[in-house]
Amino acid sequence: MKHIVIPTKSFEDTLFTFRYAKMWYGIDNVQYRLLNAFEEPSKSADMVISIKDLLHEESKKILEEQKKEILNSFPDAKDCITTTSIYGEISEAINRLNQQHAVDTVVMATTGAGKLKRFFGGSNTAKVVANVSCPVLSVPYKYQQLEAPTEICLCLDYETIPQQTLLTKIKLLANSKNCKVTVLHIDTPKKDKKENLYESEVKSMIALHLSSVDFEIKSYAAESVSRGILEYVKINSPSLLVMIAHPHNYLQKILNASQSKLLTNLSNVPLLVYHE
Repeated sequence: MKHIVIPTKSFEDTLFTFRYAKMWYGIDNVQYRLLNAFEEPSKSADMVISIKDLLHEESKKILEEQKKEILNSFPDAKDCITTTSIYGEISEAINRLNQQHAVDTVVMATTGAGKLKRFFGGSNTAKVVANVSCPVLSVPYKYQQLEAPTEICLCLDYETIPQQTLLTKIKLLANSKNCKVTVLHIDTPKKDKKENLYESEVKSMIALHLSSVDFEIKSYAAESVSRGILEYVKINSPSLLVMIAHPHNYLQKILNASQSKLLTNLSNVPLLVYHE
């Protein structure tokens, strides 16, 4: 059974996020967990008692209200939604949950902010992508394409060989919606031989593990990786952008580089990040 976690925000955000997640994962053999992470405000000198218990009760109340709101729109989902309230920061809460229940994917609605935060749609999403080990799917709020996804764009470099298990997950995701998979490699002028070290091995892995889906390997020339991704997305409008974050690959470099501002325009494309 798949375990999909949806961190809650407003009623509207949560309903939107559930609708998008349901489009990909359906309601059969899946559990959606609405997660609310709460923290105590800083204690003042005259605060005699902790309000943690009060906040916990309020958190559980909000979750039940949001669950009811979802079921009003999706009554067929009544057996696949559960709720969890956890004390602590959102990334820490998700990691604890992952240890207990093996989370398949975290799905979060994004709202937009600035620079890197805008790339992932806000501070909470940015923190989650950077600090959790499970896959994170960030969805631009009010994203319009909620039916019939057609293309998954998988961004890969040739510096590392992707894990078989991750390619299998992408294959299953594509097969579930009969999507084409475009494997995108950005070719930049400054790349050296090291950055194409495993090109033949990566292409062989792709051919082997994506053989049951309609896939295509594309190279796109651009001044930088971030600009190349931006340009490809703008021209081709894929349904989903997928990146695999290694400790030292280009996604990690983008997260740490000033060029991240070039990616702010990707805020209109759902982004799924896997970690290796």
